[in-house]
Amino acid sequence: MSISLQATTRMATLRQPQPSEAALLTELALAAKAYWGYSAAFMASARAELAITASDISQNANYMRVAVLPGKEGPESQEEIVAVCRITLIDDAEAELSYLWVSPAHMGRGLGRLLWEDAVRRAGDSGVGRLTLDADPHAESFHIRMGAQRCGEVPSGSVPGRVLPRLVVDVPRALATMQARQAMNAAA
Repeated sequence: MSISLQATTRMATLRQPQPSEAALLTELALAAKAYWGYSAAFMASARAELAITASDISQNANYMRVAVLPGKEGPESQEEIVAVCRITLIDDAEAELSYLWVSPAHMGRGLGRLLWEDAVRRAGDSGVGRLTLDADPHAESFHIRMGAQRCGEVPSGSVPGRVLPRLVVDVPRALATMQARQAMNAAA
């Protein structure tokens, strides 16, 4: 799957990340989190929770995708990883969107939507009816625009006393909305 990004002619492609890319993906996650102005102390306390390991990438219960752009110098130059997401199957009926991170330099260009829709399709293909996530408060509005609904709050895994919005996605409804949007875009 690929998408033309706003303000660029390069095409983003989704693929499975490689275990050797874990450190790069961790740095991407940290940069995306830091974008929201969190203090150095906060970022240090969240580092372990945001770390993406080779094991995370290779576990069968996880579905991970990275969005990559071709190199700026042409098709033979090294691709650039600009976003990552992971869903984890909880059981036959539920999956968790563990994270969705977009490089700050590429926010607002459709990559979050691209990964979000891919994750929802994957959940639907797996027969999952419910996708849950614990959102960063700054990203909650994005997830709600994508079709999530707030269903509560959960304690932060890295900062005592902090709570995060718990969101839920009705996967069949989200898939129907995505299909309707695609049909409208095709008709336009």
